[in-house]
Amino acid sequence: MSVTVKIRETNEIKSLSIVSKNGVDWIADFIGNAGGFMDDPEGFERTDDGEDYYGIATQAWFDWWKKHIDNYEEMETEIEDFKEELNDVDDVDCDRAEEIIRDCESVYSLEDEEQGPGAVIERINEYRDELGIKRD
Repeated sequence: MSVTVKIRETNEIKSLSIVSKNGVDWIADFIGNAGGFMDDPEGFERTDDGEDYYGIATQAWFDWWKKHIDNYEEMETEIEDFKEELNDVDDVDCDRAEEIIRDCESVYSLEDEEQGPGAVIERINEYRDELGIKRD
């Protein structure tokens, strides 16, 4: 289920969403697990007034999460592409491929932007260079 918020500055209603490969929208877990739904007058506030939105948020809060979601989805696409690329590398068996993917994913941290999606993509590209994988 998407997260819908009312933007504090404009009263505009906006939604955020991440849909998994199996069709489940897990954005509330994504934001909630990172503490993004903590009541904060400078960011997000829950509402209990029965409206169709989950809370009230600043434009800055919404923009930050939108950017991070876009980056996260780009990272997920890169991981999937890289998995396919690893299938074509003769010197990499299934166990080694899984080890490489786990290593790439291990650098991810939502709390530290330096260890966010960009860090994972950077690690993937390091492996691509090491393994001689050329991108189209």
